[in-house]
Amino acid sequence: MDPTLYLLVAVVALVVLGVVAVRFARRPKRRRLRDEYARLVGLPPAQAYEALEHRVEALMQSHPGHPLEWYLDYVLAELKRDRR
Repeated sequence: MDPTLYLLVAVVALVVLGVVAVRFARRPKRRRLRDEYARLVGLPPAQAYEALEHRVEALMQSHPGHPLEWYLDYVLAELKRDRR
C-alpha cells in the first residue's frame, strides 16, 4: 500500500479520537458525576438517579449553601470510601 494512505488513515483516526475526547470533556460535570454514581451502585439509571437525588437532598439539609457539584462529589467520595 501507498505510505500516504497509511498517513491519511492515521490522521483520520486521530481526528476521530479528538472529537470523541472533546465530546466527553464537554459533558456537564453534573452528568458525569451522576453517571459515575449509577455505575458504582450497579442500579438501573432511573433508580440510581432517584437514590442519588434523595442522598443529595439529605446533604443539602445538613450542609446548606454548597453548589450541586459539591454534593455529588461528596456522595461519590462517601461511596468510594465505604467500599474500601
